[in-house]
Amino acid sequence: MRKKYMSALLSLFLMLLTVAPVYGETTASYEQIEQTVPEEGMPIGESDETSVTEEDDEAEEFEETEEPGKLEEVDGIHNVDGIDEGEDIEGLMSKKAPKKLKNLAHGLNYQLSEPPSPDYPDEGGQLTDGIKAEASFQDTNWVGFFKGHLKEVVFDLGEAKSIASINTQFLQESSSSIFFPVTVSFYVSNDGQSWSTLNHVGSKKRLWQQTPPNIQQYSWNGETDGFRNVKGKGTMAYARYVKVQFMADWFKFIDEVEIWGYDGKQKHAKKLPPDKLSYLQPGSKTAGIHDLVLIPNGYYPNNLGDWSKEDYIPYVAYVDKNGNPVDWMIDGYLMAPYRTPDWRAFNSIYPPSNKQDWEWLLNKTFDQGGDVDNLNEAVKEIGQKLNQPGHKVKLVMTIPTASELQTDFGDVDGDGVSENFNSASAGADLAFDNKKKAIKWFVDEVMNKWESANFSNVELVGLYWNDEFIEIEAPYTEEIVTWTSELTHTVGKKLFWIPYFHGGQPFDWKKLGLDNAALQPNHFFDGTDKSRVDDAAILSKTFNMAVEMEFDDRMIGSNNYAQRFLDYLNGGVEHGYMNAYRAWYQGNKTILNLAYNKSPQVRQYYDYLYEYIKGTYTTKELIPYRYPTELKVNDLSIPIQHSNEPRELGKIVYYDNAYGDSTRSNEWGMEFTVVDGVVTNIIDYPERNSAIPQDNGYVLSIHMDSPFYDPVKNNVKIGDRVELVYPN
Repeated sequence: MRKKYMSALLSLFLMLLTVAPVYGETTASYEQIEQTVPEEGMPIGESDETSVTEEDDEAEEFEETEEPGKLEEVDGIHNVDGIDEGEDIEGLMSKKAPKKLKNLAHGLNYQLSEPPSPDYPDEGGQLTDGIKAEASFQDTNWVGFFKGHLKEVVFDLGEAKSIASINTQFLQESSSSIFFPVTVSFYVSNDGQSWSTLNHVGSKKRLWQQTPPNIQQYSWNGETDGFRNVKGKGTMAYARYVKVQFMADWFKFIDEVEIWGYDGKQKHAKKLPPDKLSYLQPGSKTAGIHDLVLIPNGYYPNNLGDWSKEDYIPYVAYVDKNGNPVDWMIDGYLMAPYRTPDWRAFNSIYPPSNKQDWEWLLNKTFDQGGDVDNLNEAVKEIGQKLNQPGHKVKLVMTIPTASELQTDFGDVDGDGVSENFNSASAGADLAFDNKKKAIKWFVDEVMNKWESANFSNVELVGLYWNDEFIEIEAPYTEEIVTWTSELTHTVGKKLFWIPYFHGGQPFDWKKLGLDNAALQPNHFFDGTDKSRVDDAAILSKTFNMAVEMEFDDRMIGSNNYAQRFLDYLNGGVEHGYMNAYRAWYQGNKTILNLAYNKSPQVRQYYDYLYEYIKGTYTTKELIPYRYPTELKVNDLSIPIQHSNEPRELGKIVYYDNAYGDSTRSNEWGMEFTVVDGVVTNIIDYPERNSAIPQDNGYVLSIHMDSPFYDPVKNNVKIGDRVELVYPN
């Protein structure tokens, strides 16, 4: 008995040296670590908390409900040397037997919202069997998911219990296309229907890069993390159900979910109220903006970054088919530059922009005859026609990114030293100070130019944080956002943000000091199915964000992209984000191209936009474009591979007036124009960008790497008759 008692004491001492579940990463030699008491310094099996009843807990903040029936208890501490499994350690040392901290999930069944990949299945209870997978996708303890909706693992504890911490682990093995989740969320519930957020946890490691196989822990700890949406006392959640949620935008491998806590109700265990979920509404946080459209006013070929008064007309007003303004439409305009004339970037990619580039942007945006001046003239003209001359639209100006890649930005404070933003070469503190100098200089210049311009029908209401994610490995990344927010508020403006779907920490936008945020679903670009729109809607509502609507010219004439565009609109009706604050990404000038398109089938999408903005849109089904699959000329039968999409390497593309005025092709191929069934024009390298006939005609574009390039070049001439073949 003495040997067994001493062994128990030794085991207890060793466990005192361990720590509560925390974030971390393990290597391929990952070792199991037994989780311990979340209260620092308390030994396993003991707690300074005592089990209480509802009547005894005078500090209880939330209404209690009747507990459901109990589930058979599962021990959470196993295989400790010298002590039989399940033996009461406390009973060996004291007559008092307090509640035991244990893994409430061990051996427990659970429900998956979707089945895992057939190649990486859950053979039954793999997430709660106590066996932790190693850092290799070949370890069969991993459960693998691939794309689809948000994944959820739901646990029923059988009755309400005191939950102190939750921990799970994920694998990243980039060579096998397995990546960490961007976000893992932890929830509790008392009915399995209405959920309360414990926390949203972002990845602390970079995604989408080549790394050795490694494991990352995602955890919530009540003592250190508290409750995300509830203030007040409490270090544990009192609930029956637990949910772990994560995105599976690519392969996601999860193993072992641990729920550490106590049977019954501990003194500081709180029953949390259900989350009050809502989309971000127009109001003071958005400076009164309902619809914010991105105006890409940086440098683009063919002057696509320059905005005339006429360009703005179908944005500011809904116009009829003859171009006459009928009603006001979009009320917010975000100047959103991407590149400089020298192809330097205004965001964080390479090569970084410099002070001279920022000055070019300021002049282009605010000078007489510039982008904002022309917007002002458009509003004035429409105001006269609608008999509302005092109408104003609202402006948001992008702050270019003070990129870590920039080591020679230019001198902004007159000390003769060019500012270095690179933490590695300048030192983190100095680089941080230099970034702040440049941002303050830019904001001051914006305000000076704004006051000098004195626009009559445009109101500057905000600035825009340009990076679409929070960099997780560079120094002071959160601090620079918070500092910029404070600077923005000192000049009386709001700070806007539109993070992309895989960007880190969208859930922290309020904590970072941003005034509003709209989440990019990226469905239009990533080629996902509609589940991406559904997930973005759920996450946006959970994070109290808006949803960005996304489309570009590829929807004009492409059934695939037109359907994606409808997915956004239909999702707004289905999920309710149509009636919230909205941001609009529209390529370069797609709304303009929709409004004036001569194809009624294309023009209808402009009408849908207006209906959506006014809140009258109802779900629509795609009316497919009908395109030819083959062209016959002389003795040639030429397959048509794409219609009204940018010509890619080796492809043959058909263009009609639905695509616009011209093919916008490069010089690497040939094109012939057909009107009324006859070839009327032929261009070849180095000529490019054929005009598209607007009546009874089209253009066939053939890349020079196509096997049909030479036969067409040698056999087709002006005056030849051609025939289009359509599918049955």
